[in-house]
Amino acid sequence: MKNLRSTLAAVVLGLTAALALVACGGKQTDTSNVPDRPSPKAYLNDMAGIIKEDATDTISARWMEDSLKSYASTSPYKIYVVTTTQDLGNMGAQAYAAAIASKWELGDSSVVLFIQRTPQAFQVGIAPGAAVSDKFPQRTIDQIIKDKIGYVIMSYKGRFDRAAWNGIREIKDRLK
Repeated sequence: MKNLRSTLAAVVLGLTAALALVACGGKQTDTSNVPDRPSPKAYLNDMAGIIKEDATDTISARWMEDSLKSYASTSPYKIYVVTTTQDLGNMGAQAYAAAIASKWELGDSSVVLFIQRTPQAFQVGIAPGAAVSDKFPQRTIDQIIKDKIGYVIMSYKGRFDRAAWNGIREIKDRLK
């Protein structure tokens, strides 16, 4: 069962990366499927409701937002976490993350960590801004998604809060 999960995760990861490369290959990003940026503006936009609002035994949404806000105030970089249950149309998660960054005008020094959750599966995408893209070659993005985020979701029975926090920590390490 564990090998089947690993194989399925690798297939999903590969397809996501391939779709992102096709979708982003030098073309302007299509943002028509992306919702407007929520108000008030935040670093954590948990539209899927997968990160608990106020939990004592887990990473809470409030704690994650405060951590991202603190990081942004002491660093030249900004990290945004966006989750959704929305259908992405024919876009992969990475292309969708790039579309969010574009439509929401998050800036060249930002990184978007995107998680889509559906009843059947999940997708993860990471979209670095132009000023930090050299720190995130495709191989690195794939590794973060598979080893730091996807692994946690699969191993901890859908603990998206832990998975998102693992992704944030890895992104911070790459931005140093």
